[in-house]
Amino acid sequence: MRSRGGGQSATGHRQVKISPSFLPNLAEAGIRYSSSFRDDILPYRHQLADGKPGIVEIPVNFAFDDWSFGMSSRTSPRALFGREAIPPLWIDEFEATHAWGGVTTLVLHPQVSGRPMR
Repeated sequence: MRSRGGGQSATGHRQVKISPSFLPNLAEAGIRYSSSFRDDILPYRHQLADGKPGIVEIPVNFAFDDWSFGMSSRTSPRALFGREAIPPLWIDEFEATHAWGGVTTLVLHPQVSGRPMR
């Protein structure tokens, strides 16, 4: 499996739609971690159907997804929040997650954070 960039081997993967063969296929491809689930604040290891340990999950928190704050729709030029409102929200969420011993995985979409916010 290759990355889109400099031809380096990819070791992680983020999938949107999950099929039953998703985790075994990632493990067979040599993928060691995934950031596909939003079900915890702590990393954990999946268990495959055959009982073997699967890949490590580094879960995403909806609070750290820019889509929730920056888009009202794919075609609208107006963001839901102004750019000055988002850093305090992320800082508060980061501090609370850190205090619980959790991991912060920030999700940035080019069509959201890659354009001016109003």
